Amino acid sequence: MLVNLDLLRAIAQPAPNGQPGHRVSAQFRADKNAVDLFFNSSSGYRAQYLQDVHLGDKANRFTIEALEPALYEAIRLVPNNDKLLQIFEASLAHPWAKVWIHQGPWLLWSKRIERVLIVPSWQAELGSQDKRRRKLARWGALAPEETRFILKGGYVDSGTLLMSGKSAETRRQEIHCLGFT
Repeated sequence: MLVNLDLLRAIAQPAPNGQPGHRVSAQFRADKNAVDLFFNSSSGYRAQYLQDVHLGDKANRFTIEALEPALYEAIRLVPNNDKLLQIFEASLAHPWAKVWIHQGPWLLWSKRIERVLIVPSWQAELGSQDKRRRKLARWGALAPEETRFILKGGYVDSGTLLMSGKSAETRRQEIHCLGFT
């Protein structure tokens, strides 16, 4: 299936809490059916993490590498994007770089009836003592009609990889165990 992608924006996002460094952050738009198949199908992105965290990591890296050339060309055409071009390669090569569905209003306003992805291991987490795990498991059952997704590189500073934000290990375990991160 050929998918038309639109790059909506790309920025050099500063590291949190006043830390040094930046990362590439890009938002794309595609047909809602393509986004749904990619993130929610039985062979999609989250399904790869469900089956095995290493398969999920491969799906993540494959997606980043597939998007990288077009993103680079689009960024080159934008004036005053020197910072973004400077960190582009290192940020996207970072082991914490990731792709994820845009978390829009559907996430905050979802209803129980919209929890259509019934994965037994994710459903079991709805009874967790941990409030955050229960919340992520509820969100993991959603298959939203979303047209946007994001690509976020890892934080870098002068080519040095920074370990700011959620670790790749935490993220992969959350998607595997809960369906969401």
